[in-house]
Amino acid sequence: MQQLIKTVMQLCFLRAGPQHLPAKSSYLLLSALVYLSVRWLSAPWLVVVETNFITVVVELCAIAALVYLFLNLVHKPERALQTLEALWLVSIVIWMISFPVLAQIQQSDEGELQISDNIQVVLLILMVWELLVTANIFRHAVAQKFSIGILIALAYSALLYWVVNGLTLMF
Repeated sequence: MQQLIKTVMQLCFLRAGPQHLPAKSSYLLLSALVYLSVRWLSAPWLVVVETNFITVVVELCAIAALVYLFLNLVHKPERALQTLEALWLVSIVIWMISFPVLAQIQQSDEGELQISDNIQVVLLILMVWELLVTANIFRHAVAQKFSIGILIALAYSALLYWVVNGLTLMF
């Protein structure tokens, strides 16, 4: 377990790729359950999105579907397990780091969010960091340059946002 945590931290600092994670379905299931828990626990702080359990489950399934679809398209389906594991574990770390930041967001009496400039900067840094880590994960998954990983991560993030918002409107 200690080696897993060390590898996840190396992923967060772009020093490792998903291939460095153990390719075990038990670790994938564990990372999915922890991801689900962390995202669901962050729901009270995300008043704009009104995240609930169904939304988080939809997000989890959408991530899995997009990764499997993409890796099948590039003929590397064998890398899906470790890629998913890496994406979920890194997101867990970044979300846990963001908890204190999200707790600082206030809501006015009119229902508008009041986010200080400092909080906005920190949230932007966290978003860019997650994008870079996602790019690194995809770069390793498809064995391409980092610039290709960034393009894949941007497309993945946009598509994930679109799919999750579209599907959660149905609930």
